[in-house]
Amino acid sequence: MTTLDSYCRERISANPNMLVPWWIMAAWVYDQHRGGEVLISDALFDEIAERLDREWETITHWHKPLLDRRLLKSALAIRGQWPLRAVHCAQIRLQHGPPASFLAVPASSPKPSQMELF
Repeated sequence: MTTLDSYCRERISANPNMLVPWWIMAAWVYDQHRGGEVLISDALFDEIAERLDREWETITHWHKPLLDRRLLKSALAIRGQWPLRAVHCAQIRLQHGPPASFLAVPASSPKPSQMELF
């Protein structure tokens, strides 16, 4: 099973506000595919949920109000209100993986542009 763990870790390390859309995308894929295809590993999903809870007060993202902080360990935290933008990004990442710019960058090179939101 191939996941986007490395790409996701890079994105959320560069910008902690990206915890929100990555949580939403991963939860949507899990909810829709029910144990089949995954976007990120279960371990990384749990890490994201824990970081979201720990950093809740400092996270600013327009989709944050959709999440129920008490339920971050499960897809129930979004109460079925899947933002289309996050759903489309999840579908693209499932079909195409990380952007080519991420794959082409050697570890010693600068990080990909912040313009690549997901």
